[in-house]
Amino acid sequence: FDQGTEALDNTWMIQDATSPFVLQVGGPYAANFSGTFTICVPQGACFNLRVTDNTGNGIQGGGWVLKDNNGKRIIDNASNNAVFASPGRVTETNCTTELPFCNEPASANKLIDNHCDKDTWLISNVLICTSDASVCSQYGVFGIDQNQVGYQFWFYNPEGCFSRKIFRSHASSGGNGPADCVRATKLALSTTLYTDPIPYNTLLNVRVRNRKKVGPNYVYSAWGAACRFKLLSAPPACPVTKLVDQISNPNYSCNVSRTANGSDKIYAYPPVGPAPTNYRFHFHHTGEGFDMNRQSVAGSAALVLANWMTGGLICGTYTYDVSVQLSYDNGATWCAFGVTCPVTITNPNNPNYCTQPFNGGGGDRVATENGIDFAMYPNPNRGDQLYLTMSAFDATVSTVSVEMYDIFGKRVMNNSIPVEGGLLNTVLVLDKDMAAGLYMVNVTAGNVTRTERLVIER
Repeated sequence: FDQGTEALDNTWMIQDATSPFVLQVGGPYAANFSGTFTICVPQGACFNLRVTDNTGNGIQGGGWVLKDNNGKRIIDNASNNAVFASPGRVTETNCTTELPFCNEPASANKLIDNHCDKDTWLISNVLICTSDASVCSQYGVFGIDQNQVGYQFWFYNPEGCFSRKIFRSHASSGGNGPADCVRATKLALSTTLYTDPIPYNTLLNVRVRNRKKVGPNYVYSAWGAACRFKLLSAPPACPVTKLVDQISNPNYSCNVSRTANGSDKIYAYPPVGPAPTNYRFHFHHTGEGFDMNRQSVAGSAALVLANWMTGGLICGTYTYDVSVQLSYDNGATWCAFGVTCPVTITNPNNPNYCTQPFNGGGGDRVATENGIDFAMYPNPNRGDQLYLTMSAFDATVSTVSVEMYDIFGKRVMNNSIPVEGGLLNTVLVLDKDMAAGLYMVNVTAGNVTRTERLVIER
């Protein structure tokens, strides 16, 4: 329970679902209090969690989470500011006629990993839960009513007063295909519009359970762990993404080892909503002063770690901090980078396909890649003049573009510089109002692009 910024305003209780018996209470608390409580609940009993607010102004900066004894979430209302409609309002998780929460271990049924805890759902999307082998084995079996076997999705507001269960059976396509034993794991959110529709722009929890034939009867399993869920009324303006960090996902790409051999890949999460036109992966190594951006092919969420002829990864084996950003206009503008993940990558020690190690040196980085010399100095920079030299690129190139991006992916400079004879030698006058911090400088000459890190110090 996180109290938030206002003191002595909130209390909670766990009360028996069928009697006035109160098992445990808590609060009120001092401002910014945060505490975890372990409560012994009688086996087989069912209870309601109630949270009260004395002034009706919510729990600003606060919230609560209820877990079972195995650490699986039952209610997740963390950092949701818990808005109460009026002073003294009671919020409870079964404020409709739904079943209260009972003391039973959560089952394995849940949303698949990359659908759990996402807050950017659109009504055109399809929500998917994990497939249960015992449910799958009853698909199409003679003598088993296919209308009675499948999965039930439970959407509820962790602050109470909205609750809806939707059953997906083997018998119904639900607008999904193909007709197989996993079709019932898919719930098209567009089908939730008509009766008691799911509210937009509101944090909900989702739990899943299965239903199957056991002996002569059709019975539900226990509910699985809760996931956070939010349905948006419109797509986010510019979503962020990251490398796939769910270890059970076949495209898991965080804390892994890869080789730049032309076949190994790393994967980002595709955003919910419209598909981006571009994914850009950023590789950073602090000790080597190394920064590089690399786009995947044709808007793919997967990047092939190839023997890149220009701007290759460092020769040998290094662990990079990798982040990803998205573009929806073919690279004209970029969304902010998401959080980083460490990835260890081995690049074959061939000077034609890798960047020579900088041996931990700081300051200006001067490197030769595929016979092309590049230098950028002074670095760190005071925010006045920046010298760039680049030589031995294609002599037919007549202009070189220089772009600079801040750490949020915003382009702060876009210059086009005339060149001839395969040589760039210029001085850039930086904006005196540039904030101190880290910037990425992209220099492109024909089909050659160099990306370097620039530090502004004031």
